[in-house]
Amino acid sequence: AWRAMPSICRLYVAGVILIGFTVVVAFFPLEYPDPATFALLLACAGLTAAWKVNLPLPLTNGSTLSVSHAADLMALFLLTPSQAMLFGVIGAWTQCTVNVRQRYPFYRTLFSMAAAAITMQITGVAFTWLGGTAHPVALEAPPRVMLGALVIYFLVNTGLVAGAIASSTQ
Repeated sequence: AWRAMPSICRLYVAGVILIGFTVVVAFFPLEYPDPATFALLLACAGLTAAWKVNLPLPLTNGSTLSVSHAADLMALFLLTPSQAMLFGVIGAWTQCTVNVRQRYPFYRTLFSMAAAAITMQITGVAFTWLGGTAHPVALEAPPRVMLGALVIYFLVNTGLVAGAIASSTQ
């Protein structure tokens, strides 16, 4: 429960939620140059987010890992970072609300959605900085660009989650 968490953990979780909300508002996509691809990938993201792998953590935790991360990254490579951000947010919401053993606390769902938004935007910045295009690309980016984006995605995503875990143990 929220009140049972250490104050540093509550502060961290609230900060990530606030930053994630700000990122979604600031970078919400207003244009959809390829709506058919967007819709197809969004459907794939939703379906794959509902497919979960249980993590080997204590049974009371019930943490899962969604396989929708591949759809999120494909959206980044084929669409725009802002559109990919929506995939991450929707995927996180789906993972936390669809086919769950027990209902997640509201703050946990918001945290996951915010972490996805932050992760996708930072990954998008890294992708364009490494030479990928910020507008639709046809998977012609050099392998170093795609690999760099994958590494940043992994580091940011796991770093945000690790921060929540670390702050909850203090």
